[in-house]
Amino acid sequence: MAPDVASALVREKGLPWRIAHQIVGIAVRFAHERNIKPLEATPELLDEAAVEYMGKPVGLSAEAMREALDPRVAVSRRTLYGGPAPEQTAALAADAAGRLDADVAGVRDLRSRLDAAAARLEEGIDRFVGA
Repeated sequence: MAPDVASALVREKGLPWRIAHQIVGIAVRFAHERNIKPLEATPELLDEAAVEYMGKPVGLSAEAMREALDPRVAVSRRTLYGGPAPEQTAALAADAAGRLDADVAGVRDLRSRLDAAAARLEEGIDRFVGA
């Protein structure tokens, strides 16, 4: 969810993406070094990272930080084709189910044709051996 925190910095604080990404990277390193779980990260941790990177805090609101770290919000925002948002997942699942039905019918047809070919082969062998 680090990109979501960086996006929040871009949206709320007008930071360039590259700077926001660097600040979040430092915050992630701090969190890792201190055994802070992602959902336990605070705006203060982000401010500490910003001070290290650019000499001043960014002041991201607690609400924006909480929303950026919310896995449900993160998933629901990813609505591009193939993304994990529920509506995208449902559409892809429905498409896959339709393709599965077509594949099952195709395999059934191939098996039927193979069975018919095997029967013809057996008949040919019987005629040859019997001749």
